[in-house]
Amino acid sequence: MLGVAGALVAAWLAPAYADEIAADDAAGTVIEEVLVTGVQPGPGLWRVTKPADDGGHELWIMGQYRTLPKEMQWRSTELEAVIAGSQELLAEPDIDAEIGAFAGLGALPSLIGVRNNPDGRRLEELMPIQLYARWLELKAEYLGYHPDVERWRPIFAAFELYRKAVDAAGLTYSPVVWSVAKKSAKKHRVRSPRPRSPSRSRSRAR
Repeated sequence: MLGVAGALVAAWLAPAYADEIAADDAAGTVIEEVLVTGVQPGPGLWRVTKPADDGGHELWIMGQYRTLPKEMQWRSTELEAVIAGSQELLAEPDIDAEIGAFAGLGALPSLIGVRNNPDGRRLEELMPIQLYARWLELKAEYLGYHPDVERWRPIFAAFELYRKAVDAAGLTYSPVVWSVAKKSAKKHRVRSPRPRSPSRSRSRAR
């Protein structure tokens, strides 16, 4: 039989020994990656009302999302019900469309002079050393061998890197929510005018 001292030592060593075994088991265990999917809730909706004695009006503000999972499914029933009972579906000003179009210029061969840096300069000549080193790391990861991009203007190079990184993450930048909203408005014959950005309105006025 163990004496009191021996019992105390055994009691003190037991937890440490158990922890060591648990650590060894954990080190040899490979945890399988599990992807949990399901139907996601729709975008946030905020209701703004105007008192009936002041003309009575109701406005629903819909939240917008960017870079969503490509295969995401979401409940759109609440959004579609609100649109069905509306008179108009107002989109955000087409500022994003202008930016997207500008960034997309790099994909057109006829605009190679716009996409490339003037005087044949390369990104390493235009970027700080530390930032360029970081660019090289990300370029190797997402773009691979792509010598032409080194001659592009920084905005086009950054957009190409961003596009590839989003795709590699299984995401998409396409307006998933807005496309459903437009289809619902068309189905229920709800007008869907798009407000113009101030810059375009001024240019057209001239």
